Amino acid sequence: MSLPSSAQSWTTHLTPTEVERRIRECETCPLRDRPAVFPEWGPPDSGWVLLGEAGGRDEAVGRPFVGRSGRDLRRLLAQLPSQPMVIHNMVARSIVRSKARPNVKPTTKEIRECWHCHVGSLLSELRPRLIVAVGTTASQWLCSVGVERGHGSTWIGTQEPIEGLPVFITRHPAGVMRNRQKLQPQLEGDFTTLQAILNQTSRLAHDHYRIAPVHPSTPSATELAPLIGSWAPGRLLAADLETSSLDHRTGVILGLSV
Repeated sequence: MSLPSSAQSWTTHLTPTEVERRIRECETCPLRDRPAVFPEWGPPDSGWVLLGEAGGRDEAVGRPFVGRSGRDLRRLLAQLPSQPMVIHNMVARSIVRSKARPNVKPTTKEIRECWHCHVGSLLSELRPRLIVAVGTTASQWLCSVGVERGHGSTWIGTQEPIEGLPVFITRHPAGVMRNRQKLQPQLEGDFTTLQAILNQTSRLAHDHYRIAPVHPSTPSATELAPLIGSWAPGRLLAADLETSSLDHRTGVILGLSV
């Protein structure tokens, strides 16, 4: 399979060609007899990546999010100010068990093997400023937060090698299809919030993220500058990135290094 033109400008050690070769030839994967689903490569300087679950029935073509729910996701992505460096799955294989069980989630073992062999090493190489976790499989692994609790918000990665990085959680479009009337507005809202975040993160360097637990009565982030720099893994990042205001319900801010 030839690589898309957007992949030709990548100059990292783990080139798109090398990543695909490793996935194709992996011998440790419990799903190595299933069709491989390779990353989709975007602009190398956008600073963020998107991680889904695993390949489904439609992803046997080798690319993520190309089925019915994937088209909904891509419509939302097209409205964002930038596109992800990479669109990838937590498991780089199709997990369709049979025609009768097409949508079974990957097991913890399957996720762990692919993370250590492929996904984690790729993220370590890319060093994104932001990771977008689509659905519970990705959010649980990356920051130990389910989508019901965490969607539409940014959390802190707890899994090596992305420990401490911001992870924004969205609903998965496939899950939304089961109750579109109720969940579609939530998915749209997630991406509206993501759009606001991406409009701001372009001015943040990779090492400028700092997390600070604060007192709920504090009126602004400015007064807490001396606290910025203390990490709180797993805590919600609730600052308004445009105004540096606090969400007083959580007592956590995201700010620039001082």
